Amino acid sequence: MLNLSKGLMLVLFLLSILLVLSNPILKIGKKEVIVPEYLIIGCNIGVRSYENSLNYDKDNKTLEINVLINCCGINTSVEKSGKTYFIHEKQYSDLCKCLCSQKIMIFNVESDAKVVFISLDNRKKILSPNLEFCGKSTYSECHTDDDCIATGCSHQICQSKYEEMIITTCEFRECFDTARFGVSCECIDNMCQWK
Repeated sequence: MLNLSKGLMLVLFLLSILLVLSNPILKIGKKEVIVPEYLIIGCNIGVRSYENSLNYDKDNKTLEINVLINCCGINTSVEKSGKTYFIHEKQYSDLCKCLCSQKIMIFNVESDAKVVFISLDNRKKILSPNLEFCGKSTYSECHTDDDCIATGCSHQICQSKYEEMIITTCEFRECFDTARFGVSCECIDNMCQWK
C-alpha cells in the first residue's frame, strides 16, 4: 500500500510539471505572470565589454541577450507581461568581486517586444524599448528627464547632458528613427535610457 501511494504521488508530481510546461502561466496573488521559453547558458568570466547587449533574429523569432551579473551568488530568471520580457537578477548567496556575462536565449519573441533588466537593487534598465529600434542608452546618472539628451550624429544615443558627448559615425539607419518606434530619451530609475 505504501509503494502504491508513493507511485501515485510521483505520477501526480510529474503531471503537475507537464501542466506548468504546457501552460506556463503562473498566478502570483492576483497577478498573472507568463514564463516564456528561455535558456540560460553559463556565465563567461572573460568579459571584454562592460555593457549588456542583445541580438534579435527576426526570422527565427529568437532573442539572444548578454547581461552582466556577479560571478557568484546570483540567479537570473525571465518573465513576460504583455509584450515586455523582464530579466530578474536575484541574490541567493554571498556575492564575490567579479563580473561575468550571462547569455540568455528567449524563443518565440515578436519584433515589437520590449526587454527590461531588473537588477538586485530593483533598478530597471530598458535594454530595448522595441527590438527593431537600435539606439543605445548609456544609463548615466540623471534626476529629471531634462538631464537626458539624444546625441550621436543620428540622435541614436540616450545619455546625460552632464557626461562627455559620445561621438558616432554619421550614418542614418531606419532603426535609429525614434518617431517611427515611438521612443524617447528619459530619466528612469535615475538613469538616462530610451523608453
